[in-house]
Amino acid sequence: MPPSCVGPYIVERELGRGGMGEVFLARDPRLDRFVAIKALPAHVAASPERLARFQREARVLASLNHPGIGAIYGFEERDGSQYLVLEYIEGQSLAAMLARGPLPVSEAVSIAGQIAAALAVAHEKGVVHRDLKPGNIMLTAEGRVKVLDFGLARTIDAPDPGSDARHVAASITPTVAAPKRNDSPTIIGEIMGTGGYMSPEQARGRQVDQRSDVFSFGCVLYELLTGRPPFVGDTITEIIGATLHKPIDFSRVPAAVPGPVRDLLQHCLERDPAARCDSASAIARELAGMHRWARDVAIPQLVSQCERILVWEEGRESWTAFELAAEIDRITPGEPVVDRLRPEFSSPVSITSDPPGARVFAAYYADGDDKEIDLGLTPLRQIPFPRGLSRIRLELPGHRPAFDLVWSIKTVSTNATDPANCTWHYRLHKPGEIPDEMELVPAGGYPVLLTGLDEVGTIATGAFLMDRHPVTNRQFKAFIDDNGYSRAEFWPGPFALGEQVISREEAMARLIDTIGHPGPANWELGEYPAGEDDHPVSGICWHEAAAYAAWAGKSLPTIFHWNRVAFTHASGQIATPANFSGRGTVPVGSTRSVNRFGIHDLAGNVREWMLNAPSLPGQRFILGGGWNDPNYAFIDSYAQPAFDRSAANGFRCIRALEPDPPGSNLAADQRVAFRDYRNEKPVGDEVFDILLRQYRYDPGPLNAVLESEQPYGNARWQTYEINAAYGGERMRVHIFLPDRAKPPFQTVLLFPGSLALHTRAFSTYEVNRIDYIIKSGRALVLPVYKGTYERGTDLQSDWPQPTAIYRDHVIMWGRDVGRTVDLIETLPDLDASKLALFGVSWGGALGAIMPAVEPRLRVVILYIAGFAMQKPFPECDQINFAPRVRQPTLMINGEIDYYFPLETSQRPMFEMLGTPPELKKWKTYVRGHSVPKVELIRETLAWLDQHLGPIKS
Repeated sequence: MPPSCVGPYIVERELGRGGMGEVFLARDPRLDRFVAIKALPAHVAASPERLARFQREARVLASLNHPGIGAIYGFEERDGSQYLVLEYIEGQSLAAMLARGPLPVSEAVSIAGQIAAALAVAHEKGVVHRDLKPGNIMLTAEGRVKVLDFGLARTIDAPDPGSDARHVAASITPTVAAPKRNDSPTIIGEIMGTGGYMSPEQARGRQVDQRSDVFSFGCVLYELLTGRPPFVGDTITEIIGATLHKPIDFSRVPAAVPGPVRDLLQHCLERDPAARCDSASAIARELAGMHRWARDVAIPQLVSQCERILVWEEGRESWTAFELAAEIDRITPGEPVVDRLRPEFSSPVSITSDPPGARVFAAYYADGDDKEIDLGLTPLRQIPFPRGLSRIRLELPGHRPAFDLVWSIKTVSTNATDPANCTWHYRLHKPGEIPDEMELVPAGGYPVLLTGLDEVGTIATGAFLMDRHPVTNRQFKAFIDDNGYSRAEFWPGPFALGEQVISREEAMARLIDTIGHPGPANWELGEYPAGEDDHPVSGICWHEAAAYAAWAGKSLPTIFHWNRVAFTHASGQIATPANFSGRGTVPVGSTRSVNRFGIHDLAGNVREWMLNAPSLPGQRFILGGGWNDPNYAFIDSYAQPAFDRSAANGFRCIRALEPDPPGSNLAADQRVAFRDYRNEKPVGDEVFDILLRQYRYDPGPLNAVLESEQPYGNARWQTYEINAAYGGERMRVHIFLPDRAKPPFQTVLLFPGSLALHTRAFSTYEVNRIDYIIKSGRALVLPVYKGTYERGTDLQSDWPQPTAIYRDHVIMWGRDVGRTVDLIETLPDLDASKLALFGVSWGGALGAIMPAVEPRLRVVILYIAGFAMQKPFPECDQINFAPRVRQPTLMINGEIDYYFPLETSQRPMFEMLGTPPELKKWKTYVRGHSVPKVELIRETLAWLDQHLGPIKS
């Protein structure tokens, strides 16, 4: 029977029982708290060794002051029995937790760090626990670790009571949890400790130091991660035998365990104490350092990095975030902040192959091969993948590698084999199945993103092979040596010189080198310059390229074959490392400019002749730009006379593997939309006044209704419904109010990109792109313009058209802007006198019109905008409105923009703006259809501060 009282403590019930006595729950009426009382009964206390050990436990606990170690409150004696008064800990033992299986990696590592910190304090006091196991470790409801039961502890260099016999007293753990699984009770007999957790030296009965506890710690950590101890058996003898001799199965450790933790575990479980981690303090420092780095350094860096990522991601920002998150995951998996941010820098993709089992490597486009990461073996299903432009490589023994470019963002997912599920599938070939110099391009299509051909859309091709590199001098020399120029079967004609057709003889007389021999224009005596074997052949006309292709059993590509591979969506990255040096050709494959499917150098070095002709007599397309062109030539739909033999003219070939889709007519002539704004003039003022009247409306009541109000991050998102200016329609206006600054707020009216035209439900996608405006203390307003979101219509394209439906929509968009400003003027939280327009892409192009229509807009920012190449009706033609824009205007562009080319679109727009020169600014960056986000934020906020005034908190 338990005593009713021990000293001042009132015993309430038994908590546990062991070979040496019991543990009771008691209440301290003086402090109104519960305590645990560990009893050494009188018949056991009669043993001097056991009494000495019990008293030593009290002294050891009294010497240790740490929140991770169960505290001692006192020592009592009654009727010959001895009692330790201990901290009562509510919670559960690790043994009870592990009975349900292994813990999540992040939780296991956190608990291990706390255990190590508690052990380190004991070791600093010279105390070795000697019985560390899950049953002697408690976890409170708050997740705090408590190391208990120092009954076998000894001070280093202190003699062991009864050391001659080396007996051990039974351990009594003050918990309700009974030992389970391999948390066996403490062994009584020849050796001290618990089988499955004691160190080899402890199992052999040898003298131990803190390194023995380190081994026991390793056993506990192993069990935390795997759900079972490292050493198991049906008997104590078997368990100790495994401890001494059996290899540890580290393959059970989950792959998600961080590499540093895995290394630490192996270091702790070295059987030789000299090879083992030498102290718990070193373990604690290492684990704490990992956690500190992750939480104090890496996670703030990740948050900052994510703020630099554009929705249209062209730079390395998302890859940097992906790599940083992967490192955090290795150290502290499951961090909530990382999981929340993951969609900002990655999206799920699937990669499959035929045959399966290929290893997949990936790297950011501009990085070297040494930066590749191993994604695993195909099939890979819905794995996180960085959103930035990436190179991937698939390798399978006995097969040629496969290559591709992957850009896993919403607007570019059409380069996937299965866009709906973001799946990329690759066929791997054995050597000899396809020519060594060619790569396989699977059947499919891609939107034509070439200036002036934007409206062509997507036309699919059948599967084909394409030369990996442009045809080289060495290869072309073989054609000449085989009398290629004199064999009529390769020169079928017709030979058009402008609108005139000439004979084959006249044509061949033009196709000579510098000495008059047949061959490229820059060769001499039928020879290319010495040392340029692997340079692309250049100085050839379209007919020479077509003749070589026929000789080689191939053909020239159409613009659709070329576009399928070129991936001009990523023009900013692909053109940047290409050879646009102005210093001549370089060996093929020597630049880091790669395109899809392992094909190189479609940008720069030499222009490449296409099979198609433009709608101009005697001309052919020649794409990609050459060494003496500006880098934006990569996305230009350039054409030249078929007999042009400029020094940068080259080619490569394709070979069809299957018929093209029915009705595709890939080789058909293509009309290039182009406007030479240098030679166009806007309408005069009188005519413009007539055009402007089309945008006027009768103001009328707004009948504004606040439909909803909800949080948006730290901002407030309000949705109003108001009367539109036409057709009795209602329209929604979304307003985002900042949490900093005081109303009335400076206000920015957003005109979004064309994705809004093709989306049938409102989302904050466009707002997210420029949320820094809200964070700066300004309100952001996005009306649902006619044809966008839920107000969708049958307008299919954002490109200007000479049609009534396009004209009517532009006029309605102008009226939507006006009605939105009407609403802004009625809302006390918004300052209509400090109102800016922010136009993005399509909305930026319309920014050449809207400020002229709506003078209440005080400041204009046009992002990745320019003049279109299509000519609509005068009522909605940008050229007629741009000279009437007077507001301070900032234009921000990428220099290799495939939608709005630098010289033919951006520059004319900027120069035609009617804003005084001192009030307009044009910033460009070596990017495609975006600019670095840091620069965009800096320029945007500086422009608003300059012309609307800085925000006052």
